[in-house]
Amino acid sequence: MTEQEIKEELLVNGYNEHGEIKSRKTKFSLYLISAISSSANFIARTYIGLYAVVIGSSASALSLITSLRNLIQQVFQFTFGRLSDRVGRKAMMIVGLLVSGISLGLFPIIRNEWVLVAGVVMFSIGFASYYPSFTALQGDITNKKNRAGLISIITIFGAFATFVSLIVVGFIGNIGETEWQQYMIILEIVAGLFLLSAIVTIFLKDPPRKKLTEKKPFSFEPLRRNKKFRKFVIFNSIMAFAMSIGWPIFPMIRGTYASAQENSWIWAAFAICQVIALLITKPIIDKMGRKKLLFIGRLLMFYVPLNLTITLLWIPHWWHFLFAGALSGACNAFYMVGQSSYILDSATEKEKGTYMGVHNLFIGLSTFLGSLLMGIIADVLIARYNEWLILVILTAVVAVVRFIAVFGFLFLKEPEQTKEYCDEPFDEQAVANL
Repeated sequence: MTEQEIKEELLVNGYNEHGEIKSRKTKFSLYLISAISSSANFIARTYIGLYAVVIGSSASALSLITSLRNLIQQVFQFTFGRLSDRVGRKAMMIVGLLVSGISLGLFPIIRNEWVLVAGVVMFSIGFASYYPSFTALQGDITNKKNRAGLISIITIFGAFATFVSLIVVGFIGNIGETEWQQYMIILEIVAGLFLLSAIVTIFLKDPPRKKLTEKKPFSFEPLRRNKKFRKFVIFNSIMAFAMSIGWPIFPMIRGTYASAQENSWIWAAFAICQVIALLITKPIIDKMGRKKLLFIGRLLMFYVPLNLTITLLWIPHWWHFLFAGALSGACNAFYMVGQSSYILDSATEKEKGTYMGVHNLFIGLSTFLGSLLMGIIADVLIARYNEWLILVILTAVVAVVRFIAVFGFLFLKEPEQTKEYCDEPFDEQAVANL
């Protein structure tokens, strides 16, 4: 497709010649997809771990649930992201949302921890198909100057919808007479949201773009060709490892001190603080460097495990979790905008999905190792010593590791777009000069 043909098709499909959204219908579809799918995915990720605690899962099973979920969701994104570069974003998004919704809808009939692990695998494959395509779509319709702004708006819609959805499922889920019934109601509602998002996606038009035509096997070429992107992947993977070591033990504490409805209030605080943070900074977020967004977004995340430590030691009440939820929500808003913007700024015009997939491969591996390692450690120590004491020690360790890891972002430089790939021999000297 020539440049002129792309511009003409952009105008027909609701975009201007620069790829920016012009049609109100197109904007509404994009924002609605973000709102429904973001709330569905967030609630699903939150309550899968809590549901595992309700059915009596061990720390090892919890670690497999969280580690495999992240490994599959992230690693498979390379394949699905590159596939979306070739066949289009819309098709991959629809397939991913359908698989996620159908698999999640089967969760409530699962009462065995290891069968639940298998269910999480299917759910994760669906998400891995959807997410890189949706993120790459945002890159297709923006440029470097307005990208962070659009991503922040989409994040606002998603976070606000998550806030509302959490309030709703918190009340509706409370209809259940038992804790298991409450989680069953919540998971079925979320499965419906995934299916609804797939229906809305059908009406979204793929923006015209330069499609990837080369059929290449998996490679680390994006890392070889862009030194700044390579360094970003390394330090972001270290940060992801630091974040993930807390995931197998956090649900054990939250599930003990907070009911299904109370957990809804905690995560609603997370979601609404995302919205507030992005609304306040919306006028300047495009001018803020990606490096700064990443650093600010993860700087205070050590407080989350510290909050759990304080809960175990001195304040054993569910409302204390609200403080961690609010702070982490505000921080996470900056981090997500910074991460997506950095990747899309680094990618070539044809390979946005590919770059997203390569990045997420390493994030998946690092979170898999971190979560699995902590789950095994927790199981071994809890079997030998007092569970309360071990959880206090482990949450304190997670807080320290997170605080140290965040300073890796200070070694990054602002992203630089990789030159378009061609079939000429690989020029090592050109790469060294990037």
